[in-house]
Amino acid sequence: MVVREWGRKDNPNVVICLHGYTRSSGDFSILAGELSREFRVLCPDLIGRGKSSWLQNKNFYNIPQYISDLIDMCSQLSLSKVHIIGTSLGGLLGMFLATSAIKDELTFSLNVKQYFLKKKNLNNIIVESLILNDVGPEINFSKLEELASLARKEKFLEFFDFAEAKNYVKRSFKEFGFHSNNQWRILTEAFVRKNEISNSYIIHYDPAILASPLSHIYGENLSTKNIEAIRNLNLWTIYDLITCPTLLVRGEQSKILSRDIALKMIDRGPKPMMVEFEGVGHVPTLMHLNQISVVKNFLPKKKD
Repeated sequence: MVVREWGRKDNPNVVICLHGYTRSSGDFSILAGELSREFRVLCPDLIGRGKSSWLQNKNFYNIPQYISDLIDMCSQLSLSKVHIIGTSLGGLLGMFLATSAIKDELTFSLNVKQYFLKKKNLNNIIVESLILNDVGPEINFSKLEELASLARKEKFLEFFDFAEAKNYVKRSFKEFGFHSNNQWRILTEAFVRKNEISNSYIIHYDPAILASPLSHIYGENLSTKNIEAIRNLNLWTIYDLITCPTLLVRGEQSKILSRDIALKMIDRGPKPMMVEFEGVGHVPTLMHLNQISVVKNFLPKKKD
């Protein structure tokens, strides 16, 4: 797993930024640059994405594997206390990591199979604060499948120049809201990679991650029967165990995280403060100054 880093390596105040389903660490370039004045910022490319390796066994593209990779990262870098900013899928990972540290054995059942995360693998990691970016314990499954269907078509995409790729990103991710040309360039660089053989641009991720959005949770391809039986992903049991200071960020027009669910979140679990951004759907990119200011004001000010 490749990890991009900003700030001083000896800074004990660490922020980990976790990207979304088909995105990569490059999404956080602007935010990380701003936060690096006070924090050491780590932005991993989840396995199968960005510059990280692709798995030979495609069945391991799931949340337990991503968590295992993040635990290994923290162990190798000797990190004991971290702040997590998680966008979409990254926010789900943040929820699990923030919850796991307070239980001897975290057991969560998702109706299809159970996973067990032992505290012995997590007892050296304390999540001091958590920012959930347009994600929560209930997700609009039909919209998630809609996004996944679009992503499945992308695996065949090839762009002959960067401008063509940028135009595609602007169309496909219009729910991000208004962005400058430079910001769209950064978002495009986080979505495509150069094919050195053909000199074209292709998507950065392993198409195998697109088997089903729920396979990231269950660790297996679900049957149609199971998918029909679970129309919404419900993780309230996990969410209610989070105790660290938490901020909920939501795009006002988000179809993934409904406002009703967001309002329930602020009364349960960590009882986060919620900030909504106008003119944005799924997800706020945390690139604009007003969005960055919200993040900076939430994160605790610390001294070495």
